[in-house]
Amino acid sequence: MQRRVECESAGLAVFQQVTQLIRQLCCNRRRLERVGSGQSVDETFEIFLFAGLLFVHSCHYRCGHRQERALLPMRDANPALTKPVVNWVIIAATAAVFLMVQPRDGEEANEFFYRQAAIPCEVTTGDPLTIGEIEGGSCSSEPGNPVFPEKSVFFAVLASMFFHGGWAHIIGNLWVLLIFGNNVEDAYGRAGFLILYLAAGLAATAGHILFQPASVEPVVGASGAIAGVMGAYLVLFPAARVVGFIPPFIFWTLAVPAWAFLGFWLIQQFFLAGRETNIAWQAHVAGFVAGVFVSLVLRERLKERIAAHQHRAWGGRMRWN
Repeated sequence: MQRRVECESAGLAVFQQVTQLIRQLCCNRRRLERVGSGQSVDETFEIFLFAGLLFVHSCHYRCGHRQERALLPMRDANPALTKPVVNWVIIAATAAVFLMVQPRDGEEANEFFYRQAAIPCEVTTGDPLTIGEIEGGSCSSEPGNPVFPEKSVFFAVLASMFFHGGWAHIIGNLWVLLIFGNNVEDAYGRAGFLILYLAAGLAATAGHILFQPASVEPVVGASGAIAGVMGAYLVLFPAARVVGFIPPFIFWTLAVPAWAFLGFWLIQQFFLAGRETNIAWQAHVAGFVAGVFVSLVLRERLKERIAAHQHRAWGGRMRWN
């Protein structure tokens, strides 16, 4: 099967458009004084540059394509208050599936994804694809013999969250989850965080299928679920600083507020609308919106849990000193 253009070209196009915007907005900016420090920086420029170069975990892959990333965040200045056990389990389980279950190259990988992963056409019709649909590249309402008749179409939607299209895809996704997931688990608790993660992943797939109901390409990746975690992080920790670097300048680090990092990441998804790309950007947006919505509804309760964790983690230590 012919592979589509890789994400690198799409990322370059986004980068070029946003950097042009950066020049227009920042060319006449004066240097500002960073709050809380004596370092003189153009903080507005940092925010736009960091967000413009951001192309994080942005392939909710179709049919196992590989991807290059322009930027990956290093860390956030927001230490966890509890042990993020569920976050670690999700990371470990996803890595185990990638390393021990799914093939990663060639026709064997393509067959695996068609056999096991979510496919919009299958979800909308309720039936596995036929050979005619796969070879023709289009969804059909005509009856036929399924290629994989034993496939559970709806279980595949859940399974797809644990499949990835390559090393860059899984490393980027799990690194972002490692950065943002621990704090969101603090707020939601272990059971709540697992429910949020899975619900955001399902919402992401639903969002993609809503816009591509007749697609016969497998959709794989945890990007939509992780986008939901990012949306929750935006609601709960908008002022937390996110630190990253611009490859290959690994010693040039930028620290920007989470609202800037995550907000511009969301905006970038819409730059992909209408492009010929293998990025299921609708899944990212749907997952992100799901995380934002749930967190806004539960915000007061979640903030109370965070405050309780802070009191146990820091209050007791202060009394002891």
